[in-house]
Parts: sequence; structure tokens; C-alpha cells
Amino acid sequence: CERGAAFGTLLRDGTSVPKRLSELAIAITARYWTAQFEWNAHAPLAVRAGVSQDVIDAIRARRRPRFALRDEEAVYDYLTELYEQKRVHENTYRALVAEIGPQAAIELTAIAGFYSAIAMLIVAFEVDLPQGAVPQLPE
Repeated sequence: CERGAAFGTLLRDGTSVPKRLSELAIAITARYWTAQFEWNAHAPLAVRAGVSQDVIDAIRARRRPRFALRDEEAVYDYLTELYEQKRVHENTYRALVAEIGPQAAIELTAIAGFYSAIAMLIVAFEVDLPQGAVPQLPE
């Protein structure tokens, strides 16, 4: 759908969320849903955008990463809490806003929501990886 693709492009490239944090959020989302296609596409983009390979490897293994950057830690804590607890505590939200600001916090949540919808489609309809691609996520 053209509108969905345009919305995805807007969320990925047209927000105040830095590319590094946007791709980190997408990788966290892909891992949460074990969406192989999404992970294979976005984990490398996160690394190219500046997220350390160690952080990506920890997320892949479902371990809490050791963060060198506080904004990445705030994004991880916020999204992990939102996914696992279906809510966010005030102190977690405040830590995120302190790092990226209120507008970016809203946009980050929209990014996670959009890519959750994509991940659900990938998982529900068992979207295959491109030919020759190898699944990177353990179940």
C-alpha cells in the first residue's frame, strides 16, 4: 500500500528522532516480535547509523545491552518496558524525554507502533526472507 509505505518513510526519515535511535527502536521491535525479515533489514542499518554491534548482539540474544550512550539506554528501557509490561512508568518516560525531548518521544512511540504492525504482518503471514538470506534471530 502506497500510503503505508509513505507513512513508514516519514516515520523512519522525517522525524526529530536521530536515525541511530530510530533504527535501534526498529531493531528492538523486530526482536520483540522475532520478525526475521524486519531484523535482517534493520539490524545492519542500526549498526551503520552508529549503534554498536555489541548492543545489537545483546538485543538479538534477548540480553540487556551495556550501553555507552544514555539516549540508547533510555530508548531501550522505554520500548522494552512498553512491550513487556504494556505500560511505561513515569520515571522511564521522564528518562526518555530528558534524552530526546517530548516530541521525539511521541515520534519514537509512533515508529515502534508502525514497525510492530509490520512485524505482526511478517510473523502472521510467515513472510520469507529474500532468497539467500539466513535467519538471524533465534526463536
